[in-house]
Amino acid sequence: LSCTLTPTGGNRAASVGFRGGKAVTVTLEGDGGGSVTSTVGLSCIRDGGSTTGTCTQTVVHGTTVTLVPNSDASSTFAGWGGACVGQIGDCTLSMTQARAATATFNRRVLPLTITLGGTGNGTVTVNGINVCERLSTHIGNVTCVREYDIGTLVTVQASAGAGTDFHGNSGDCLGFSPCTFVMSQARTVTSAFAGTVMVSLTIEGLANGTGVVRSTESTPLINCTIVSGQPAGSGCSTLVPLGTVITLR
Repeated sequence: LSCTLTPTGGNRAASVGFRGGKAVTVTLEGDGGGSVTSTVGLSCIRDGGSTTGTCTQTVVHGTTVTLVPNSDASSTFAGWGGACVGQIGDCTLSMTQARAATATFNRRVLPLTITLGGTGNGTVTVNGINVCERLSTHIGNVTCVREYDIGTLVTVQASAGAGTDFHGNSGDCLGFSPCTFVMSQARTVTSAFAGTVMVSLTIEGLANGTGVVRSTESTPLINCTIVSGQPAGSGCSTLVPLGTVITLR
C-alpha cells in the first residue's frame, strides 16, 4: 500500500487510483429454512426462524454478483424482494452501488384431501378439529382439502351422525378406527356414511284374551295392551334400526 521513490537521475511522477467497495446485503425471511450463497463468498443461512452466516459482503465496484437460493428439504423458496425483486431463481446484481436483497423461504405445505361419500350424515375431524361434514341432504360426495406443514402428525377420525351408519375409511386411512400418519406427502382419506335402514316391529293379538306385552328396555320400546284379542294404544309398534335386538315379555 506504500510506494517509496528515490529521486535519483531525474524527476519522478506517480499516479494513484482508488476503487470504492460496495456492500451486498441479503436478508432471509419466512417460516421456512434455506440459504443464499454467492459468487463472492456470501453464505447466509435461515434455520428455525433465525439467520446465521455471512449475510453482508463488500465487493469491488462494478463486480457482477450472483445470489443463489437453496431451500431445505422441508421448505420452498418463495421469491426475492429488494434489489432482486422480479428475478426468478438466481439473482444477478451489478455492484455499481450498494445493494440489499430479501429472500423468503416458506415452510412446505402438503394437501390432505378428505372425501365424504354415501347417503348419510357424517363428520371428519383432524387433530380434534372438524374439517369436513356431509349432510344427508347433499347430493353426491363432499370433498374438503386442508393444507398442513410437511412433517405434521395428523389424526383423522370419522363420526356418523344421527340415523347414519359409518361404513369405514379408505385411502391413506383404512378401517373403522381413528388413524394417525405423518404428512410426508400429499394424502387422501375417503369416509363412507350410509343412512340407517329402519324396520318396524308391530304387536298383534291372537285369540280373544287380554294381556300386556312389553320389551325389556328401561323405557320400553314396546308397551302394548291387548284387550279381547285386539292391541290398544300407541305402544304396540316401534321403528328401530336394522339389527336392533329386542326382548319381549
